[in-house]
Amino acid sequence: MKKNFFELIFTRDRQIITQYAWQDANRDGMEKLLKIKLPSRVGMVVYVNNGAIECWDSIDGVKFTERKVLEANKKNPEYLLNLIRRFDIKNEKYFLPTCRKETSSIIKIKEFIKKFDEYSALFAYIWISMLNPRTPAALLKKINEWRDKDDFFGLGSQFLDKSLENIYPELKGLTSYIMKEEVENPPSIDILKKRQRNFLRVSRKSPEIISMEKFAKKRKDMIFLFPEIVARKKILGQTGCKGNIRGTVKVLRTKAEIGKVNRGDIIVSPMSVPEFIPAMKKAAAIITDEGGFLCHAAVVSRELKKPCVIGTKIATKVLKDGDLVEVDADKGIVRIIK
Repeated sequence: MKKNFFELIFTRDRQIITQYAWQDANRDGMEKLLKIKLPSRVGMVVYVNNGAIECWDSIDGVKFTERKVLEANKKNPEYLLNLIRRFDIKNEKYFLPTCRKETSSIIKIKEFIKKFDEYSALFAYIWISMLNPRTPAALLKKINEWRDKDDFFGLGSQFLDKSLENIYPELKGLTSYIMKEEVENPPSIDILKKRQRNFLRVSRKSPEIISMEKFAKKRKDMIFLFPEIVARKKILGQTGCKGNIRGTVKVLRTKAEIGKVNRGDIIVSPMSVPEFIPAMKKAAAIITDEGGFLCHAAVVSRELKKPCVIGTKIATKVLKDGDLVEVDADKGIVRIIK
C-alpha cells in the first residue's frame, strides 16, 4: 500500500461552507479548469479543531496540481490573466457589494453559496500559481497586485455567519458549522457543538464527527505529519517586526476569543486575520504558527510597530494562556520564562 502524506497548510477561523468550497475547488475545480482527471490520491482533509478549521494537503497532490497549473500558465499566460479578470469583475460587481450587508433571505444565501463555489475554483487556480516560484515573473507580478486587495474567503465567511445568525439567532456562535445543504434546516445545537470540537471531511467524502487522532489511526494509507512537540524553553520562528518585550500569553484560535486579550498581552495564534485587529492593537506582541514576511500578522505588526515572530509552526501547541514569555523578534526567538 502506497502511503499518502499530509501536512498542515493553514488554520483559519472560517465558515465551513467556504472551507469546503476551497477543498472542492482544489479537486473538482482544478479538474474542470485544467480539463484533466486528477489521481485519486490527490486531495485535502478539512478538520474543525476546537473551533478553528485546519486544512491538510496531500504533499504528492500539491506537487501534481502545481505542475499542471505551471504547464498551463507557460503554454498560455493569457489564460491566468483572463481568470484574474473574471474573478475581479465578479468580485467588484457581486461579491463585495453582497458581503457588505448580510441578509435574512435563504434564497439569497443559497445564490451566494452557488456563486462562491464556482468562483472558488478561479481563486484556487490563481493562488496555486502565486505559491509556485516557477510561475513566470510577469504573471507573479500581476498575481501579487491581485493579492493585495483580496479577502474573498474572509468576507464570504463573515457574510454567511451573520446572515445565518439573522435567520437562526439561537445558533449564534455555531453557524460556522452549518453545511450548505443544511441552510434551510440546520442541525441541533448539540450536533453543532460536537462539530465545533471535531469534524473532519476528506475530499469527495461525507464529513464525520471524529478527532484527527482517531481518524489517522484507522486510515493506515494516510500519514499526517504532526509537528513534533517536546518540552522546550524557546521557540524559533522568523522576524515579522523587530522588537523585544515580555508579556502574558493569550492564545487566539477564533474571533470569539479576542475579548480575552488585555493591554500588554502577547497574542499567540495559528495566523492572524482582519477580525483580530482590535486585539492586536491592545497586544504588546504577536506570535504565529504560520506565515512569511508578507503575511497578515507581519504586515499589521509593522504598521502597529509591535514585535512579531511568525512561522514558528508550534507556538499554539506549546504555549497556553497565562504563560509568561519574552518575544525577541530581532532574532525570531520566543523564550518561555514560566
